[in-house]
Amino acid sequence: MRNALVAALISCADDPSKREARRFLPGLSSDELQFIPEFAGARTLESARENRCSRAQLAENVVEFQRTRSRGGR
Repeated sequence: MRNALVAALISCADDPSKREARRFLPGLSSDELQFIPEFAGARTLESARENRCSRAQLAENVVEFQRTRSRGGR
């Protein structure tokens, strides 16, 4: 499953970023690899009601997502 997740995440990267993703993603833990698509999916669903946000707002969104995720509110 880990290899499939890494391959899926690499396939989602922009062409110029694929090489970097191939080097970066295998070094992540399984939890970190699973977090990426969960967070991206949540952001995609929320993006319909939000405009682009600042880096600080994104950081706040990550923290809130982690809180919700840890409470089982997936």
